[in-house]
Order: sequence, then C-alpha cells, then structure tokens
Amino acid sequence: MRIDFVSDVACPWCAIGMSALDRALARIGADVGEIEVHLQPFELNPTMGSEGVAAAKYLSEKFGLSPEQLAGGLGLVAAGALAGRIEESFATPLVRAMRARMALHRGDAQAARRELVSAQHPRRLLTYAFPHLAVQARIELIRAHLALADLAGARTLMREVDDLLRRRPSLGNLVGEAETLRTMLATARGSCAPGASALTAAELRLLPMLATHLPYPGIAEEMFLSRNTIKSQANSIYRKLGASSRSQAITLSRELGLLEK
Repeated sequence: MRIDFVSDVACPWCAIGMSALDRALARIGADVGEIEVHLQPFELNPTMGSEGVAAAKYLSEKFGLSPEQLAGGLGLVAAGALAGRIEESFATPLVRAMRARMALHRGDAQAARRELVSAQHPRRLLTYAFPHLAVQARIELIRAHLALADLAGARTLMREVDDLLRRRPSLGNLVGEAETLRTMLATARGSCAPGASALTAAELRLLPMLATHLPYPGIAEEMFLSRNTIKSQANSIYRKLGASSRSQAITLSRELGLLEK
C-alpha cells in the first residue's frame, strides 16, 4: 500500500500529523512489509518570498535541518514559522523554537530570546501525554538556548526531556538526538545563572495561579499539590525572576510576556 501525504506548509498541526503518520506507518511497515510512506515534495508559498525554490532545500539552508528532520515533519513546522502563522496551541513551542533559529541565522539574538520567552508559557502543556511533540519541541528549544550560550535554560529543558524519556522511552530517533545534546551540554560553556529561561514546566503551570488572589493553601487545593510543593516552586520562581515578593514576580512575569497583561 502506498500513501502520499501532502500538507499545508503553514499549518503546525499538519506537521504533527505528518510526523505521527510517518512514524506510525514506518513502524507497522517494518513488521508487515506492505506499507510505504511517500512524503511528497512541496513548493513554498509565494508569500514566503521564495517562489519556485524547493522547500526541502530552502528550509535546510535556512534552519540547518537534516534530511531526517525534514522527512520527520520538522520542515513543515519551519515553513509555518517562516509564514508567520502561529496559533496558540500544543505546536507553539516547536514553531517558536524554529523562529528563534531563524532569528539567530540572521544574527538577531534579541529576537531569538523573545521567541524563546514566548515558547515558555505554552510549553507547560506539552506533557508525556504527547511524547513525540513534547520531546521534539524541547530538543529544538535546547538547540536555540545553546546557540545563545544560555546553559541554565538548556539544562532545565534537558531535565524535562530526561523525565519524558523515562516515562516514554520508545521514541525512536529522538532518544539519540537527546543523547547528543546531553553530551554537548556536559562540555558547553555559557551562563549557568538561573533566570527566567530556567523556569520549569511545573513552575510555569503555577505562575498563572500566583496571579490570582488565592493563598498558597488555596492554590495547592486547586492544583492537587501539597502546600510545601507550592511554596517551594513559588520560591524558585521568585529566585529565577529576581523578585522579592509575589506581586513583584507577577509584575516581572507580565513584563517578560510570561503572563498576560
């Protein structure tokens, strides 16, 4: 059986579907030898400014993506990033990571940092319930943080990847990609001071609750966590943001774009 898969290059959800389809059918095909997946080549939309340029070649040059990454669906996410169409969704962190890499490619480190900050809030949604996307997004974010010499942010993400892989160890090539990054982080040089980029997914989930008028016991009840856990995570947030109080942490979070104003 032959399956031809063509997608809207500006839609992050299409990239997720494409990647999932590719992995699932490849796994089945390895057993029964009857399924062959063909990811059809596509041309970039003229609105991207590269009419007539083969998408795979263009995206490879733009983001430094390998053929394996392009075939795995990451190329379509990159195309969506180029098109500037970002919907707030589970795919947002991955798209933001690609936009950060694009900014770094043109030498705009400040824009790259803005993209990475914008990836933090929706990252909390990527749990082990969506293992492939959760790990792939964090891997791309780690690469962007490493390019900015932000070791604290990269290591926070790496710990989250390790936790995801402990829960979902059978993620194919992503396991090898994670191991490569783990080795790079062991010898990398850069800033290790924990800042806003080092906020964990758990801390990012707590942040909106701190913006309410609920006391810690009330937050603990709402989030089904212990009071000590809430207090510990809140103190960690304050430390990473350089805040001395809950109200200051909320103000700084809004200024950074981690919370809506």
